[in-house]
Amino acid sequence: ERIGAEFGVSIRELGPVPGGYDVDAAVYRAMDGSGVEWAVKLSRTGRLGGLVLTQRLARDGVLGITGPLPARDGEPFAVFEDAWLSVTPWVRGRAATSAGMDKDRWRRLGALIADVHAMTPTEAEAARIPGEDYRTSALNTLADLDTRLGDADPEDRLLAKLCRTWWSARDSIDVICTGTRDLGDLLRAAPSPGVVGHGDPHLGNVQIDDDGGLWLLDWDEAALAPPERDLMFVLGGVLLAWPAPAQLRTWFAAGYGPVVVDPVRLAYFRCERAVEDVLGLAEMVLDAAPDPTAMAEVLGHFLGALSPSGIATAALASLREIGRD
Repeated sequence: ERIGAEFGVSIRELGPVPGGYDVDAAVYRAMDGSGVEWAVKLSRTGRLGGLVLTQRLARDGVLGITGPLPARDGEPFAVFEDAWLSVTPWVRGRAATSAGMDKDRWRRLGALIADVHAMTPTEAEAARIPGEDYRTSALNTLADLDTRLGDADPEDRLLAKLCRTWWSARDSIDVICTGTRDLGDLLRAAPSPGVVGHGDPHLGNVQIDDDGGLWLLDWDEAALAPPERDLMFVLGGVLLAWPAPAQLRTWFAAGYGPVVVDPVRLAYFRCERAVEDVLGLAEMVLDAAPDPTAMAEVLGHFLGALSPSGIATAALASLREIGRD
């Protein structure tokens, strides 16, 4: 009833979408009386920049963007109790991680991200989009994780695997955490111009629809930030093996244009992502205990982040490149 009142859509079916690791958000797949499907999201994070951006980008006709429906007051969301409610068209299809990316899809993804980076927000829009502050709260969890892992049940096979991997990589984790702090301090002292960015455009957030169309979803991390924050995903390490083949980068550049990155900014964003993934996933494995199914799924992502082709390895390589290893 609230959806109909706010967005003018009469929902006849509504069901939760499984998966996802954001404990402060829930996504539902809905169908209205005409058989049209919608993605309904309830979020308690207060991150509204992505809704503001996608509303504008869709209105401007940018291909590959699903714009949210306007609420009664014209906003791309409605306040519902202690959360924000949004409704966007549902995109039927598969994530690019399973559908695959060929030459044309890489080119179209490059063109889409170029369109996003080229957008000039109005003053009112910019005020609602977070800016890059080169900080991550994930760094604050390191000491607590050391304690929790030290106290973990050694008889639990999955926890034992987590602990072995953690302690064997502990020195590298320290290097990455130090790099995140030091480069964050350096970049805050000399801020760079930002562009409108998605913030998390890995292939799990790229959807290939049933007709072959390409869509960029999940804009919760949208921000005004240097382009490296988005471009690092094209270079590999998150749901794309690092280093990404030169051919893929060439295909992407055919749509985006020349991909020129600043090595210091790239190192920071890789380190920040590595910290958030490695520490965050370790914490999630511990929190999921004793559910073996949930633990095993998250542990797989944790091991991937620390693998030779994962984001932690990419971060260490970037630190070596700028002489901060």
